[in-house]
Amino acid sequence: MQEKETLQEQIEIARKRLDEAYAFGNDIEGCYELSREVDRMIERYLDLSENN
Repeated sequence: MQEKETLQEQIEIARKRLDEAYAFGNDIEGCYELSREVDRMIERYLDLSENN
């Protein structure tokens, strides 16, 4: 369960970074990579949820 909670915190941090990158007009490639990072973490979180 600890891994899931840690992952949730990491997702929240990454989403904030993505929101800030978008708000400050960072390049599209940087925003895209941050978005993919968030997607991977969410996928991992869902996998953990399904297995518990």
